[in-house]
Amino acid sequence: MSDRVEVIIQAALAAGKEILKFDPNTVETEVKSTAGDLVTAADLASEKIITQTIKAGFPDDVVISEETKEGQELLVPDKLGQLTGWVIDPIDGTNNFKKGMAYSGISIGYIENGQSTIGAVYDPYRKELYIAEKGKGATRNGQPIHVSDKTVFDAGTRVCTSNSYEGGTQANIDRFTKLGHVWVDVLGSAVLIMTDVACGRLDLYHHNGLKPWDNAAAFLIAKEAGAKTTNLQGQPTTWLTSEVIMGNPRLVDEFVARTN
Repeated sequence: MSDRVEVIIQAALAAGKEILKFDPNTVETEVKSTAGDLVTAADLASEKIITQTIKAGFPDDVVISEETKEGQELLVPDKLGQLTGWVIDPIDGTNNFKKGMAYSGISIGYIENGQSTIGAVYDPYRKELYIAEKGKGATRNGQPIHVSDKTVFDAGTRVCTSNSYEGGTQANIDRFTKLGHVWVDVLGSAVLIMTDVACGRLDLYHHNGLKPWDNAAAFLIAKEAGAKTTNLQGQPTTWLTSEVIMGNPRLVDEFVARTN
């Protein structure tokens, strides 16, 4: 285990412990771009502890977060192609957190020369820590995970989307209607949805409003667990891609075929 893997584990677990100290009903909250785009004191506390933990081990490393001005300026694809540093989302699913829905995750990705090489996602409610290193597979609490073995769309197939912008969820659900009778979820935390795909709880995820901080860790975890990730045209994606279809490779290929 590399030193950065040890640090990423330490940071994720510490941040998870920190956010559980906050009461969703009383936590200080500000609106960012829209009424559904929030930042809370818990987000900022998580960000602080992750950054401090990384800097304690690697003081010269770049740390970019969704919640900082620097992060907002740098976390755009045309500036990240050669990045070496950390990309974090202190709480993915802040709206869920504020509603007390217990479906929010902490995401920490290490990027080397523009490539995602280490990823951690921590679900503090289920106490599940997902870790992946490029080329070494993915684990949940130390045990190997793999995507669902579901290869056909039927009433037992569970697919998921998210809601990031006006009209986005409806467009995605419209595509799901082309799959026949499937079970559709809208869960509100991209990183936990992707780790649920990685461990086979969900069969397929489709979203087209993802940000680099959503993908920096979870894309790697899903891919190392055997997921295929493409865009709507079936072309490969990276952690800088906003649009994704993710799941068992045969389901992804079938989704692309049916929706095109």
